[in-house]
Amino acid sequence: SPAFVLSENIYQRGWIVGADTRSGWGDGVNNCQITATMGPERWEPFENIETLIGALEDNFDECNLVANQLGRGILRDDVILLGSMFPPHPVNMSDFVVSMNGSEIALRFKS
Repeated sequence: SPAFVLSENIYQRGWIVGADTRSGWGDGVNNCQITATMGPERWEPFENIETLIGALEDNFDECNLVANQLGRGILRDDVILLGSMFPPHPVNMSDFVVSMNGSEIALRFKS
């Protein structure tokens, strides 16, 4: 349901907003040093996010669909956060750590 989708995404505590290059997903994180690990497993960097999660326009369409189901729609000057740059990945119950430009965020799963 739309309410579930939104409630599951409200726990983000910060965002990095890059310059609008009008060229899709990839340029927003150019020159950023990003690593992600889950326990001993290191995830490979993603060079072309559109090949993994689809075209930016398709994702905006889905976002607009959810917003309309909630009775609001997308309004001018809204900021739309369409998710992370990492595609879905199986959880192995190890610590999940993302490092970006010297900052680090860690998530520990409870069993």
